[in-house]
Amino acid sequence: PYTYDRDRVREKVRKRLGIGQNEILFVWASYFAGEEDTSYMPTVLGQLAKSRFEFHLALVGGGPQGSYKTPGAPLVKDILIMADKAGIPHKWITMTGRLPFYDYLETLIAADAVLVPLRNHPFDICKSPGKLFYPMALEVPIIATEIGEAAYILPRAGCGILIPPDNPEKATEEIVSFMSFPQSKRYQMGAAGRRYLELHHNAKTVAERLASLFKKSLKNN
Repeated sequence: PYTYDRDRVREKVRKRLGIGQNEILFVWASYFAGEEDTSYMPTVLGQLAKSRFEFHLALVGGGPQGSYKTPGAPLVKDILIMADKAGIPHKWITMTGRLPFYDYLETLIAADAVLVPLRNHPFDICKSPGKLFYPMALEVPIIATEIGEAAYILPRAGCGILIPPDNPEKATEEIVSFMSFPQSKRYQMGAAGRRYLELHHNAKTVAERLASLFKKSLKNN
């Protein structure tokens, strides 16, 4: 994050997405293959749409049924139908499709928060926290369901908020509270995520942990 101009990237990406500089931007990046709850977040965001805040949702990625740029892809229809039922105006949603890696990073940088809606499912409870690390490294706050590694890392890092995975009303309240924060506070949360990564997940620390595990394993065998 020390090699780019946040404001310049923010302006560039938001212009590309056709949204205002002061509009709240949520980025939800996924393969959208059932590994995240694609029905829960539209429900939550639909309730959020009824609040006094306007927001824009950028869906970044594709899935096994084709990328979002594939005309008539069933996944596109499903998400738009869910958003429509939830009361989210279509103009508040942008589907980018799969992006080149650098464009993906810039889209994260432009966000006010990255959504990580993991399911209350053994697969998600046990999965690695890799999806958290990109926004943390880029100093972007995270809104995640209170599942697995996200439930462990976010409170310790202070880099975002946790929402319940099965209570849309409570989740909406938490996000409304987050949206009420001044931008300076959201930037502070993002910076806290970067500091946590540098302290606990730098190459030296991770290598030492692995070495310790290998030594214990060899000792036990």
